[in-house]
Amino acid sequence: MQPIPENRKVSPGLAFFLVHSTQVGTGVLGFQRIISQHAGYDGWMSVILAGAFTHILMYMMYKMLGTVDGDL
Repeated sequence: MQPIPENRKVSPGLAFFLVHSTQVGTGVLGFQRIISQHAGYDGWMSVILAGAFTHILMYMMYKMLGTVDGDL
């Protein structure tokens, strides 16, 4: 078995971030299915509201970043 070159290795912090983002991303992408199972035919309203709130939050984040010229 060949050793892995240094430039191909992933740091422990990055490995944690990769695993965490994969798990959270899977949960976020599956929330429509979970809502529709519990709410039945009324679930479409909550999905639209959740999407609208997400868009509003992202808009506010972009506006705040615009006031500081994108510098965090």
